[in-house]
Amino acid sequence: MIYFVAFLGLVFGSFLNVLIYRLPNNKSIVRPASHCPNCQHKLAWYDNIPVVSYLLLGGKCRYCKKTISPRYLMVELINGGLWALSYSVFGFNGLMVLACVFISVCLVITFIDLEHMIIPDSMNIGILVVGIVLIFLPNRLGNPSLSITWQDQVIGFGFGIGFLLLMALIEKVFQKEVMGGGDLKMIAAVGLFLGWQLTILGIMLASIIGSLIEIILRIASLRAKNEPLPFGPYLVIGFLTSLFVGIDLINWYLNLFKF
Repeated sequence: MIYFVAFLGLVFGSFLNVLIYRLPNNKSIVRPASHCPNCQHKLAWYDNIPVVSYLLLGGKCRYCKKTISPRYLMVELINGGLWALSYSVFGFNGLMVLACVFISVCLVITFIDLEHMIIPDSMNIGILVVGIVLIFLPNRLGNPSLSITWQDQVIGFGFGIGFLLLMALIEKVFQKEVMGGGDLKMIAAVGLFLGWQLTILGIMLASIIGSLIEIILRIASLRAKNEPLPFGPYLVIGFLTSLFVGIDLINWYLNLFKF
């Protein structure tokens, strides 16, 4: 079953590439059919086989021979791998399906934010819908030590809204953008899915990981001092870590203070 789930992840990853390319450019995700981003030639079905077509063509368009971004291959492989991980962690049930949708939306957010410095509202709405559906599922995130209840989800959403309003107030007072609007909306939406505990953990992890990576990039002169920072990808890393091992991390931390 895990190989089947991974295969579905690869196939769906191909569609994610469509979203990543078209959403920020305000293009329809339905029409036209898949085509080369360079020469616009319509792709045949055998040019659209996930992973396989890219490797057989050497990462180049069959028609114009221009190099196709390795991002297409990366998205398919990452999505397939994380879907398989989701099956391993949650089993084959409704929670796994919602986790897979959440993972895929997070991937779209990551690559759009990296390239365009925006997080589409449609993706945040997608996360919000996943959170609403989870409220009514019998399968819960958690274990006997810590289980995320629907009350935790509602509180998480409230926390996200409160965080959004707080940042808006800070920006108004200091006349300086602290965090992008898309990032703040994402935190609110994720709060409804992961609950307040895992959402706060995800933000903390994102801040730590993001700071370390940015310091390294600037030391290596790969990012200018005043260059804008896309925080969405770091939020994704933090939230996905929370999704898979967040409860274990929280329990481990709490056990440190048990005497």
